[in-house]
Amino acid sequence: YLSQLRIEYITKKMNEDPTFLKMRIDALAEECGMQSRQNFCKTFYDYQGIEVTEYIRLRKQELKSSELSE
Repeated sequence: YLSQLRIEYITKKMNEDPTFLKMRIDALAEECGMQSRQNFCKTFYDYQGIEVTEYIRLRKQELKSSELSE
């Protein structure tokens, strides 16, 4: 349950603040209280169904598209 809360927290941060999309994976893991990058990546995938690097790539694309359409 705690791992799920951590992943929800970091996902929310990445959605609300684009600076989180520029952070290294190990920094994101540390930000949400996980000890290792490996554990963070596996847990992120388990709860989100997508790899964290792919999530970041898609989110950046989303932001770029929304900027272009404004």
